[in-house]
Amino acid sequence: MRLLNYSDENMYFHHAYDDNPRQKDYHLHTHSTNYTIFYLIQGQGSYMVEGYEYAYRPDSLIIMRPNEVRKHLVDSRYAFERALFYFSDAVLASIDPGRLLAAPFLDRPLGVGNQYFSHELQYHLPQLIRSLCQSRPEEPYFRTKMLATLGVVLMAIYEAFQRRKDAPPQPVPLPARIVGYVNDNIYENLTMEQIAARFYISSAQLWRIFKEATGYAPGNYIRLKRVSEARRLIEAGVPVHKAAAQCGYSDYSVFFRAYKREFHQSPTGRSRSPAEQEKEGGTVEKADPLKKYDEKL
Repeated sequence: MRLLNYSDENMYFHHAYDDNPRQKDYHLHTHSTNYTIFYLIQGQGSYMVEGYEYAYRPDSLIIMRPNEVRKHLVDSRYAFERALFYFSDAVLASIDPGRLLAAPFLDRPLGVGNQYFSHELQYHLPQLIRSLCQSRPEEPYFRTKMLATLGVVLMAIYEAFQRRKDAPPQPVPLPARIVGYVNDNIYENLTMEQIAARFYISSAQLWRIFKEATGYAPGNYIRLKRVSEARRLIEAGVPVHKAAAQCGYSDYSVFFRAYKREFHQSPTGRSRSPAEQEKEGGTVEKADPLKKYDEKL
């Protein structure tokens, strides 16, 4: 149940409460253009981000940059209450034109260092965020209050991030190293055999480790990452065919079907006719080379 919901073209905030959360309502997903800050008020469970599992802690924050894959693992025996900020680059630039505050989101490996605890964060963040949750979107200056709160939250995260740089590095577990390698080469012609050989494991082991870490079969994961980045590029004004090519698709028809399956609309926002498909190149029935990695080997 959403207790508070505000959105405009560059920002979304909501405060939600579920008395009996159901796992089936929380899916693996990503956001192609928005930064995310998740604040836990109450609940039991964890948040999976790119193969790393972060246990829920009241008054802790979990941050995610665009295209970080995430999923809630909720314990249905406990009430689940949280607040979330989603915001675009435009909002970040309006708060911090120098973009220093983006460092905690961008200057780290995927899935690493996403969680911040209350003892790390200054400026009385629990009181600030809970005060915002008790406000109403129709109140005068609500958006101003929301942006001011977000600015303080971002500053607190940035300062904690800077302090963490002095801590000794932690060993990276195998699942996270595999996920990191795939992301570093996401637009290349990856194969299960190549990835497995790099980490000295079998293809079957790779499939199992990858699925347990991300919730996705390797092919589905790579496809999601590619089309999400393509969507971001298209929304930024990059021509559709160029965006597809930049994201590893040499055949437009394969990209078109992958995009439509993920977002339930065409890359141009409308379905293409057979004549347009033919004109735009590619063979309509050409197989997606990632398909064989969707199912277990």
